Amino acid sequence: MDARTSRPSNRTILWSLAVKAWAFRGRVLAAMALLVVAKVASVGVPLILDVRYTGEKAEGIVVVNNMRKRGRRLGADLFREACTEIALALIGMDAQSEGGLGEVRNVDVPGFISRYRFFFHSCRYTSLGLAACEAMMIGMPIVAPATTEMATVIQSGRNGYVDTSRRAMVEAMRELLHDRELALRWGAAARETALERFGIERFVRDWMAALDAVTSRSQALAA
Repeated sequence: MDARTSRPSNRTILWSLAVKAWAFRGRVLAAMALLVVAKVASVGVPLILDVRYTGEKAEGIVVVNNMRKRGRRLGADLFREACTEIALALIGMDAQSEGGLGEVRNVDVPGFISRYRFFFHSCRYTSLGLAACEAMMIGMPIVAPATTEMATVIQSGRNGYVDTSRRAMVEAMRELLHDRELALRWGAAARETALERFGIERFVRDWMAALDAVTSRSQALAA
């Protein structure tokens, strides 16, 4: 017999998979639901109790690992251009290749950045960075391109400034450097946003509710 004729057709394979998926529909639905929740749930950041933003250093701070290698996606061009007009420091792996200060241990980042006037989240195409969340948590104002999740977190003129215009972002940085009181007000609002949106208690509560809903649904289907 020709081996090709004994091989199951694509229709047969799909039908077999559909039968198995239906048999285990509770588990399948649970896995799909958890994947959806993982996509939409906001990050959780532990409350930083021992660090508060002071902003006495009239300079912005950028936290990006391997900026030179990762290039435009992480805003290397935005950082370089802004540096021609604004005092900006860069920390992270291989930061020295971009004239930065070098790497800082993760646990030390909140304390290190707290003295700087504002946090510049230069990234264009990435998820909301942990360092940006931590900056907000300690009460630090954010300046960033109005892209990805950042555009939903920062309200310009309240807890920071987001825009698609390079010139507008630079002018916002300049204003913060010249007005520390403004930076403190925006920073306080940024902390309120972080506590509401990224607080670890909210994170645990959302996930527990999701897990409870998924397991209840799975048990009902399996019954």
